[in-house]
Amino acid sequence: MYLAVIIILASFLTAISILVAVKFLNSNKRIPRIPTFLKIFATLLLLSGLIFTTFFSFKLQSSEARKTWPSVNGVVLSSEVIGDRAFRPDIEYQYVANKDTLRGKSFLNQPGFGGRMNRLDAAEKNVLKYKAGTSITVFYNPKFPEISTLFPGPAYSLFLKLGSSTLFLLFGATISLMWLLQKKQILR
Repeated sequence: MYLAVIIILASFLTAISILVAVKFLNSNKRIPRIPTFLKIFATLLLLSGLIFTTFFSFKLQSSEARKTWPSVNGVVLSSEVIGDRAFRPDIEYQYVANKDTLRGKSFLNQPGFGGRMNRLDAAEKNVLKYKAGTSITVFYNPKFPEISTLFPGPAYSLFLKLGSSTLFLLFGATISLMWLLQKKQILR
């Protein structure tokens, strides 16, 4: 579902960029000359945006697939706050899958952004919530039971990365399209 929303939003923004560029083409206004460094920058933005948008889209799909993983009861072995500036909870847990006793670690998908004290407060609250001995639900990969998670959905940071890479793609595409229209304008 998340991927569909992102694709629709990216398609909408791309369509607006194309309409603006076509309007420029049909008007008598001249498209300003695009400097060489901006052409190189646009090409790099376009390529990196394409690569990273594709990569993070696949990561989003795989995180969505985790929602179908089976779940078992587990127990927290240890929990502590780690990090010097980007504080996050480090939760170690144990669970039984396919008659094997396994261990896993989780940062609870806590975002690494926000104020320093907010990150510390959030990490400390999660550590208190997941004290050693606490019973938890663990989701594990049925094909590889040693791969597990406490939260099967996508991490907050994945949306930030996917959104940023999509913006790179759109900015690169818009500048590249203006560059192509400028070339066409020169040929007239």
